Amino acid sequence: MPAWDALQSLINLLKTLPPALIARNHVSLRRPSRGADLPWVVASVAGVADLNAGIGGIVGSHQVSSTSWASDTGIVSSGTFLIEMWALDEPTLMNIATGVVGVLENSAAAAGAGFGTLTIQSVGPINLTTLDGQPPGSDTGLRLPVGGTFTFEAVSTVQTGPGGIIKQVQVDVKELDTSGVDETMNIP
Repeated sequence: MPAWDALQSLINLLKTLPPALIARNHVSLRRPSRGADLPWVVASVAGVADLNAGIGGIVGSHQVSSTSWASDTGIVSSGTFLIEMWALDEPTLMNIATGVVGVLENSAAAAGAGFGTLTIQSVGPINLTTLDGQPPGSDTGLRLPVGGTFTFEAVSTVQTGPGGIIKQVQVDVKELDTSGVDETMNIP
């Protein structure tokens, strides 16, 4: 599932934030549920559309050995992302936001994670809100959302044995004049 691959790549990209800024296990799909969980970074993707990359989804093929080949297939996904940054105080939240924006704007790191584009389109506002799953009046935290768009390419390699990829070729021969040549051959 390319949407899942894009989300996992986004989370892994965010986990490159310095450990002094946020612990790696505090970057996930789950919102924080206790004040003790903070600081926290949550990522999600939405509105994902998938298109085949290359010709018919094939982006390349190469010989692996004298009897086998590998075909690279690809899907390009595009959609929107939302990153929520959570903290107990505004200075911590702003430091995390600066780090997150730096990671998202690092085009080389984004490309290395499979993203063709990763563009921030909205930031904020900061709001004080009850943590996930808690009743009103329970633990609260400051939340700052950052949203944007992405394109992501998922490429996978399929190796084939001596039988190859092509199982049969159909050849149609039709003469354009009046000679009447009209033949079809199947070549195994």
